[in-house]
Amino acid sequence: MQGTSKYISHTSHFCVRKEQIEEFVIRIEQRRETILDDNDSDGYINIRFIHDHNLIQAQIGGSHEKNVYIVFLTNSSALFKFTAGLRKLLSYEDK
Repeated sequence: MQGTSKYISHTSHFCVRKEQIEEFVIRIEQRRETILDDNDSDGYINIRFIHDHNLIQAQIGGSHEKNVYIVFLTNSSALFKFTAGLRKLLSYEDK
């Protein structure tokens, strides 16, 4: 896989239910392919496990608006830092 890297900044809403994030995290921790779909657009995060690497594909923002599409390989330690952040988000309570 060959690609180019650009510095880009983008802000977008990504609408998901708490239960969707919980299932997403569980599947990642079980090393099972998983997709987190944005409920308000065709945005998504797809994670696949290929040998010792993880393939991440994501579209943030809908295809009908300004969006960012990314594809990259990463290792498990980076992916588990991501899930730890999601678990922290799930435990957050508005006070």
